[in-house]
Amino acid sequence: MWICLPLVRDMLEVKGVIGIHDLHVWSISRGLRTMSAHVLTEDVTISAGAEIQHQLSELLFQRYNVGHATLQLECVDCEPDSLYCDINGVVHHHEHV
Repeated sequence: MWICLPLVRDMLEVKGVIGIHDLHVWSISRGLRTMSAHVLTEDVTISAGAEIQHQLSELLFQRYNVGHATLQLECVDCEPDSLYCDINGVVHHHEHV
């Protein structure tokens, strides 16, 4: 747990990051860590999301020796269930302001 509070604080300083949750960090070896996290963002383009992921990955490697990070971006104002089709083939639509 010693790594998590500064790590989250630093992740929140990356432009475009609004929140972090479901964070898991574990060691592969004595000096190499891996992690997964959900990253809250605004409703951004795919390329903007890729840039956020890149910035976070660089930060995690340089400051915390996290060699591999799985980062799931989530839109703060988007309803997650409305982004996918349901099993019956019904497409859920949503609007953005």
